Amino acid sequence: MMTTARTATAENRNSSILGRTRSILLSPFTHAYASPIWLAVRLYLGYMWWMMGVTKIGAGFLTGDPILPILKLGADGTLPVPFEFWRPIADFLVWSGLTPLISFSMPFMEMAVALAFVTGVLVVPAAIGATLLNVIFVLSGLGQIQFDGRFIVLQLLLIAAFRIVSKIGIEKFAFRVLLSLYRKVRPARQPKVAAG
Repeated sequence: MMTTARTATAENRNSSILGRTRSILLSPFTHAYASPIWLAVRLYLGYMWWMMGVTKIGAGFLTGDPILPILKLGADGTLPVPFEFWRPIADFLVWSGLTPLISFSMPFMEMAVALAFVTGVLVVPAAIGATLLNVIFVLSGLGQIQFDGRFIVLQLLLIAAFRIVSKIGIEKFAFRVLLSLYRKVRPARQPKVAAG
């Protein structure tokens, strides 16, 4: 098959249009100029996660076990859950006695996610963990897809923008501080003495 100059030019034009379109669509996830957008998303999510954690502390999550009755309702079928496979999981959590640990640790997990989002330190792992928490909230009947779904979408977008999501933040500074502390604490290596 012979290609003429006109056909080759048309193919190059089509591929360059596709390349430009792809570049434009991916630029919010790859270009450093989009960092302020991701900072705004991070600050919004950080504020919301912080408030959820503080609210749970005020609601007695550290002194009581408010998760136990909710999981019992989910296990026995009183509380509607979106997927039936969650009922045996809820029953296992109630039976195993893990609900006090879950109740106690939940506010701290939410506040840790908030700190990661606000500071820009470990944003992607925090977004993965936060997404898993939101999915668990929805599955257990604690959350609603209308509320938690919005968080899930924003957190998945943060994960997609992993290259630039922490450009504005203290992540590099925090890692430099940790590295210098590690170097101070790490024992100095002794020179090897030749046997002989």
